[in-house]
Amino acid sequence: MAREVLALGEQLAAEATCPVCLELFAQPVLTACGHSFCRQCLEDVLGDPPRPAPARSAAPRWSRARAPQPLGGPCPEHEEPLALFCEPCAAPLCALCRVGPEHLQHRVRPADEAARELRVRGGAGQGPGDWEGAGCLRCRGDVKSDDLLVCMTMVSEAQRVQDTFEELQHFLKEQKKILLAQLERVSQELVSRSDEYNSRVLERESLLDTVIAQIQDKREQPELEFLMVRLCEAAKAPIPEPVSPELQRSIESLSETSQLVTLDPETASFHLTLSRDHKTVWLGDGRQNLPDTSKRFTGSPSVLGSQGFTSGRHYWELEVGKGESWAVGVALESVLRKDSLSVALGKIWALRLDWDGQYTALHLPPAPLALGEKLQRIRVHLDYEAGQVTFYNAENMTQILQFKASFTEKVFPYFWLWSRETHIQLCD
Repeated sequence: MAREVLALGEQLAAEATCPVCLELFAQPVLTACGHSFCRQCLEDVLGDPPRPAPARSAAPRWSRARAPQPLGGPCPEHEEPLALFCEPCAAPLCALCRVGPEHLQHRVRPADEAARELRVRGGAGQGPGDWEGAGCLRCRGDVKSDDLLVCMTMVSEAQRVQDTFEELQHFLKEQKKILLAQLERVSQELVSRSDEYNSRVLERESLLDTVIAQIQDKREQPELEFLMVRLCEAAKAPIPEPVSPELQRSIESLSETSQLVTLDPETASFHLTLSRDHKTVWLGDGRQNLPDTSKRFTGSPSVLGSQGFTSGRHYWELEVGKGESWAVGVALESVLRKDSLSVALGKIWALRLDWDGQYTALHLPPAPLALGEKLQRIRVHLDYEAGQVTFYNAENMTQILQFKASFTEKVFPYFWLWSRETHIQLCD
């Protein structure tokens, strides 16, 4: 970007330089052939300096409105004074020639004004037949105003590019200061962390050396003295405090069994569709033609897991889609399958996401939950003997909900789904 700006600045500077004096234009003039010169340089090249034309703004009002002065004799065709000049044809005209079809669309000026301008550009002494030689200085329009405006625009554009380049340089300098300051802060933080780490390493090395020295001293003790020291240390050892039930439960949870749960197609509602591996369930497009057995749910879009439990601690994980209207948990084998979900809640313990995005503890009575995160992967824990059903966010193992119950019959994984925008998938 900087190179392009420099190249553009050099190009504009070259275009604003007079090819005669090799300096920036002073009173620039653009000739009809497309070349630009300083006014003084052009006058020096053409010959004697002409008389400066009077400024138009200083001319009296009456002089602007006066009739054009004849250039020479009468028009050979109409016998009228030749008071006009056709620039494209480089020929004098009378008033009748001006309105003729040949010159109607041409640029026509008063003859005296055209002659005066020709003298300013070095054409003094030329007759009407010499206008072809002056065409190089006049074939593209009014040099006094339009061409000067073009040149001044180029100079202004060059200045604008220069200002833009300076602003860019200033911006880059400021960014450099900011980045260097950030780099310095990061470097200091890394040095501080490195010093802290080295300090910890030295501290642990010192502690390890102390322990090694103590062990070495004990190894060098006589056998009898060593045994006496061991007996004394054992006698001074504190009696361990009893472990709290909660801690004991946490320790025992380490022995929980991960279950590979699959869905039981014989219990699936007419409205639910299962995958071939019986690990995913979604709401179908309509009622399926399935046998209405005693195991099948017909009062709600529910399905049970294939394996039930009568003892032990078990857990399984599942993923839910981005939609709402789903529930996961456990249900007793005797759960009511021909009635609606609200009637069967007494034998169901589940976590549900309602259609309005509200999480609910699904049992009697249902209770809303205040969760600040959207659940995607859920772990369900079942402790049969303790009568506990616990739900965790499997992504960070944060506990979501826990039910207390007393189980006396077989318990099955339970799933409920009532939205085509989501699904439930069991994880391996």
